[in-house]
Amino acid sequence: MSSQTQSIESNDLPHWDDLTRARRRLLRIIGYFRGPAVLERPTLRAAVEDTPVDDVEEVIDDKERILKTLNSCGLLNKLTEEDGYLEKRRQGGGNPIVVDYEYDEERDTCETTVYSETGKIDTMATDILSREGKSVGRLDGVDMSDPKAIIGAVNGIVGRQVLRIHAEASRYCLVPEAVPTVEANLNTSLGEGMSNDDS
Repeated sequence: MSSQTQSIESNDLPHWDDLTRARRRLLRIIGYFRGPAVLERPTLRAAVEDTPVDDVEEVIDDKERILKTLNSCGLLNKLTEEDGYLEKRRQGGGNPIVVDYEYDEERDTCETTVYSETGKIDTMATDILSREGKSVGRLDGVDMSDPKAIIGAVNGIVGRQVLRIHAEASRYCLVPEAVPTVEANLNTSLGEGMSNDDS
């Protein structure tokens, strides 16, 4: 074990140096922005987005890479289920809704709908493409029974995130045994990592 990295192997957590670079990066993000407090991925991502680039990159890593890491819960779940560094306090995902972020009540038909209501999502898609001056025909070939396919197609056509899926976020926190290791490694190099940067 190097003098700069510390671990709490007695509690069966993987040694810090045995974690992938991406997992160490995410733990440092959590340690820097939340410490031992409970977190939700969207809130953590928003905190990173609102922090000046130089501040984030001085302490953790490339800001764009961090934001990419925080696009999904995949690594949070791996740090919970595979490594034991995190504890999931609440499972999210219940009752997702689709939101039109540029909805105008005087112009559009529907601002939100339940994720499973593909007919209403189709109406939202038509509203958005019409107000953007885009042909609804551009949705030809899209599986209109698949909400994700519709949302992805519409956002791709307009070139920005207009339709988004929202669901209650999962909540995570560092397990008490992990806090000293994460805090001790906030100012160390991320190093090469044990494997691929994305896992």
